[in-house]
Formats: sequence, C-alpha cells, structure tokens
Amino acid sequence: MRIRAWAAGCAAAFLFLFGTSGAAWAQASPPQGQANPYPYPYRPSGASSPLPLPRAEAPTAMSPDMMVPAAPDNYVIGRDDLLSIYVYQMPELTAQVRVNADGYVAVPYLQKELAASGHTAPQVRAELQRALEVEGLARNPIARVIVTQVESRPIVVAGAVRYPEVIQAARPMRLLEVLSRAGGLGVGSGTTVLVSENTPDGAVTQSYDVTRLLQDPNPGDDPELIGGETIRVVPARLVYAVGALQKPGAFPIEAGEPITVLKALALAQGFSRTTPANRGGAEIIRTERDGQRVEIPVNLGKILRHKRPDRVLEAGDILYVPEDGKRKILLQAVGDATQALMIFVGYHGL
Repeated sequence: MRIRAWAAGCAAAFLFLFGTSGAAWAQASPPQGQANPYPYPYRPSGASSPLPLPRAEAPTAMSPDMMVPAAPDNYVIGRDDLLSIYVYQMPELTAQVRVNADGYVAVPYLQKELAASGHTAPQVRAELQRALEVEGLARNPIARVIVTQVESRPIVVAGAVRYPEVIQAARPMRLLEVLSRAGGLGVGSGTTVLVSENTPDGAVTQSYDVTRLLQDPNPGDDPELIGGETIRVVPARLVYAVGALQKPGAFPIEAGEPITVLKALALAQGFSRTTPANRGGAEIIRTERDGQRVEIPVNLGKILRHKRPDRVLEAGDILYVPEDGKRKILLQAVGDATQALMIFVGYHGL
C-alpha cells in the first residue's frame, strides 16, 4: 500500500510539473507558422517573463566607417582642429574633440589630456591606447583617431578674386590651386599677387606676376603654401580716356592685356558722334614718380592711318581727346578722368 501511495504521489507530481512546463512552453512559443525573431524565448506582448532580456545597446552616434578624414595621416595637427576618436571596445569613449589653445584634447574618462598639436593622427592614437592601459580603462585597446576638420592652417584669399574666402590647407597647395578655389581672378584684377606670411623675423611679403603664373609653368612662379599665408590679388590699375569720345571712362589693365591708345579708343567706343574730335591734338597725360605731370602729344589720325606706331598706355595715364578747335586745360582733363573713375567704380561695385 505504501509503495502504491508513493508511486501515485510521484505520478501526480510528475504530471503537475510537466503540465506547468508545457503551459509555459506553449506560452513562450510563437504562433504557428511564425518564426521567433529574437535570440531568446518568445514572449507575447504584455506578458511577464522570468528570463532576463538582453541589454539594449545604445546606438552609436559615430562609427569609424562613417568618418570622412579631412586630412591625410601625415597631416600635422594644429590648434582648433577637430578630431574624431573611437575606441572599439568602449563605444562610450566615441567623441569629437577639438584641440584647445594649449594643443591638447580632453578625452572622456581620461584623467589627463592628450597632446595633439604637432603630432599626426596615428601618433595621437598610439598615445590614446597607451593612456587607456596606464589608467586601467582597457586592456589591449584598439582605437582610431581621424582629423575630421582642419582649422589651424588658414589661407586668406582677398582682393580682386571672384570669391574671397578662407581656405584651410589640409595639405600643401600651390598658389594657382588656391586662386582656383577662390573662383579665379575677378573683374578688375591686376597682374600682381602678393603673398604674405609671418616668420620669426616678422612679416614677409613676396610679389608674383599673374601673367607668368598663368602662362609659364615655372615652379618658382607658383609657390607652395602650407597655411598661415595671406594672398591678395591687387586690383588692376586704370587708364583713362576722356574728352570727345562716345563713352569716356576708366579701364583696368588686366593680366596679360596691355592697353594701347587704339584699344583705349575702342573701349571708349570711338569718337563722339555729336562733338567733332580734334584727332591730331590728343594727348597722354602721365604722372611721373616725382609727382610731376607731363603731356605727351598723340596724333590719333596718323595712328589710325598706320603712319605712327600705336603707343602702350601706362597705369594712371589719361588719354585726352579735345574737341575740334578747342583744347581744355590740364586740370579740366584731370577732372574728367576723376569723373570717369567714379563711373567705373560705381559700375563694377569696387
């Protein structure tokens, strides 16, 4: 009897346990025909489960595969540059840090700042990995450091260019490339480019000829720039055509294009149609270096008939064409040139 009672009790306990487990398994199984998409037993929505759910990993805001380097690995980091740091074993260390005025970067959880200025990205990475081990934050860490923004190598482009701007030299650049990035020469640009840079001995400025830069591939006329330079394209100096002309004005001497007497006459659209011009009494009014003005007679009629050579005008020259039978005094011709300059400046917005 005792044996039968014991057997019956065991059977009842077995059925009880089996039935509870079966019910739990049935509850923890997905509907028929539906696969379990989770790496843990299925649990219907709203039902409690004694099984611990896996910890959801916070999405990484920045991945090394998504980082686009702004500079090559041999680029020497400077102040204000932006670095992207990623530690594979510790996503919480992923951050973008900017190099401070002292040349250091502050990395999350590190007690000491890392020296960055004057080093390359691989050198900063090696120092970061060493610091993580020294401070006991990681064992055999694998990190990556990328320069994502260059702010320490500005090249200022100003003057007569199409788009004056500040260009960051993430790598050495030639003068012609920098001018191209600024949209090239603007309206009214001259033939001179000034490149200034600060040296231990003070500011140094060198002058380059745009004509030679564009036409002559000599490397000496196209210097290498590494950042910290200021480039200024000097606006073109002007020549003036005034008097009995269709459209008197001021005309810039652009790169590689000298202005002769006949070209100035063409730019002014020829002689006036309402006021007869004294073609044989024209003058070039030129200001010498000592400030003295000289008057150079020009016979436009003979130049037009190819009996006299065409003359090249210098910057600041005034081609004055008087009315037939009249001759204005010098001050009045200079006044006409001043008015022509104001018209030129207003038209071009200089």
